[in-house]
Amino acid sequence: MEDKTQIRIENALAEANITDTVILGMKDKYTKLVVDDKDDNIGFQAVTTARKEVKSFRVNVEKFAKELRTPATAFQKAVIAKEKEIIGRILEIEDYLILQEEIFNPKEVVEERELTDEEKFNSYVISLLKVKTPELTDENIKVKLGEIIHFINSKK
Repeated sequence: MEDKTQIRIENALAEANITDTVILGMKDKYTKLVVDDKDDNIGFQAVTTARKEVKSFRVNVEKFAKELRTPATAFQKAVIAKEKEIIGRILEIEDYLILQEEIFNPKEVVEERELTDEEKFNSYVISLLKVKTPELTDENIKVKLGEIIHFINSKK
């Protein structure tokens, strides 16, 4: 990780009072707590209160970290979406040119472009559907593939 990034993270954590000092203080304070036996109500209450405080601190750290990375995550998603849009537009041109080459040289193998991960996945799913359900027509397979892709995208 870059030094600037590390410094920025450490400063943000310090501002939120998420420091090694706080964590070591909790460790020192809470790992001395003991429940002597099943009748030790005072020890049990102390441990339970401490566990809830530690859990609350952990949950706050998780929320803080999520807030801290939200802009980076949004940027990443935007870059990926733009990449897919641009590549889709380029592939339209490339596919058109491949078709034009095939008109001139239909019997020669035209250098094929590398399949995208999505195309590889689609091909794999179609192969599986054909093997597992040979009674499906090509049209039904396309419908099933669409349903699978829709399901996967709804889980993202």
